[in-house]
Amino acid sequence: MKYRARFSARAFSAVCVSLLSMAAAQEDYSTWAHNESIKVNTAATGGGAGTTTVLTGFPVLVRLTAAQATVFAQAKAGGADIRFRRGTATVLPYQIERWDSAGKAAEIWVRLDSVQANNATQAFTMYWGKSSAADSSKGVAVFDTAGGYQGVWHFNGALNDATRNAYNGTDNGTGEAAGAVGRGRSFNEASSISLGNPSKMRSGDADRFTVESWVNWTSIGTGASDRYRTIINHGTTNNADQFFMYARNPSSGGEDPYYAFGYYTGSTSNNATNPGIASDMGTWVHVTGVYDGTEWRVYRNGVLGGTTPKEGTPVNSSADWIIGAWGTSRYFLGTMDEIRFSNRVRSADWIKLAHATQRPGATAVVFGTPAALRDADASLAESFRVVPSAAGVTFTLPAGSGRVLLTVNDMRGKVLWSREAELGSSLTWSGKGLPAGLYAARMTLKEGDREGRSFQKQFSLAR
Repeated sequence: MKYRARFSARAFSAVCVSLLSMAAAQEDYSTWAHNESIKVNTAATGGGAGTTTVLTGFPVLVRLTAAQATVFAQAKAGGADIRFRRGTATVLPYQIERWDSAGKAAEIWVRLDSVQANNATQAFTMYWGKSSAADSSKGVAVFDTAGGYQGVWHFNGALNDATRNAYNGTDNGTGEAAGAVGRGRSFNEASSISLGNPSKMRSGDADRFTVESWVNWTSIGTGASDRYRTIINHGTTNNADQFFMYARNPSSGGEDPYYAFGYYTGSTSNNATNPGIASDMGTWVHVTGVYDGTEWRVYRNGVLGGTTPKEGTPVNSSADWIIGAWGTSRYFLGTMDEIRFSNRVRSADWIKLAHATQRPGATAVVFGTPAALRDADASLAESFRVVPSAAGVTFTLPAGSGRVLLTVNDMRGKVLWSREAELGSSLTWSGKGLPAGLYAARMTLKEGDREGRSFQKQFSLAR
């Protein structure tokens, strides 16, 4: 008897992600030549996000600029050797949205296992400088469908969906433009992006969902059609079931435009609104809508702008989802970026942190060690002594409490020796059997708020 195995594309993708995660977990990051700390500030002060709850599985944005010119010079082409880790154990999935070595610009999404509330010191580490490392950038691991993401469009030169659902968009006349994060898409009064009607992007009464977007609209008219600037729409027939999110002028004059997120059923419009948005014209604004089954909510730049109780019974439309238009009218005019659909109710803190970490000029994510910690690093580096002699190599560790991992590598990154030890101690390694040449000793902290930080010194053996 013959048996036929059935293996879905989704299962295959999940297995691939699992295997990649296992491979990453087995990598020895002490053999990477460079690393740097990245701080996430969720405190209410010091440029932080001001969140009050713990968030899990959050995709945080890491931006690299000309200030990190050495990273672009030292990393492999395309950032193929980039890695991220929290402490010494937790390997973090990531996706490189853009890596422009010549322009000294990169945007990288890193999925944090957890983000603590009201915390100004939490950090993770980026590694680079490993010539033999293979690229492990994977959007499907960052924007995980198991974590609620069903469609994520970065618009970085393509209309591809970053999730494993692969709900790639079909372009109808949009163009590439500068975005809120890397590159975005420009829309005119005859352009849109169709997403089809994916089964996992449902917007009916029994569904719970969140739509996130970055928009930069240039004008809103006063006519029957151009007073709507559609961000995203599901359903194209007037006086019928449709879901919408748009910026709108309410009438032919005298009133301020507003963002609306809701549902149109029959002749009734049921939506939450955020008025007073005239000053948003020509600037990047984070607009998020949430439907939890009982009410509609709309957020502007991480702040709740309006709510309204659900009325009627929303029905999932059979029409296409369209970004930037309602069928062939009510076109968006301006630029959009980072459109996301989740089949989850994202919390107020989730939305607040998304805005605080993604907005241009964000200060809630800091690449590099703050000045006070750099001073501490300098002290640790200076106190870490490596002295070769005829008897071997003596390691003198900085004063303090906590354990460290000592490793000795050759110049190709191969680990030749490792040992755990206590700060403040001293030990000698014979180096027996090694030929004369140049080697590197690395000390990695395993405990405390500097966990994962490492310091390397080169030394020579003479035989």
